[in-house]
Amino acid sequence: MRRCPATDTLTVGGEEVELRCVEWSDDPEARHRGDHLVHTSPLTDDHTWPNDNPLPEEETDA
Repeated sequence: MRRCPATDTLTVGGEEVELRCVEWSDDPEARHRGDHLVHTSPLTDDHTWPNDNPLPEEETDA
């Protein structure tokens, strides 16, 4: 399995923090269904951002 390489940046206390998606996939490019996700608790609820290259539904078991 490969971890999704997508990142996003949040500003926390005036500092920019780069976050990496927590999704994993068997896809060679680590594509996955749905939005990218980072768990940011206790700061806020989970952080998501759009997935511009999702794994097509027909290529997943779920």
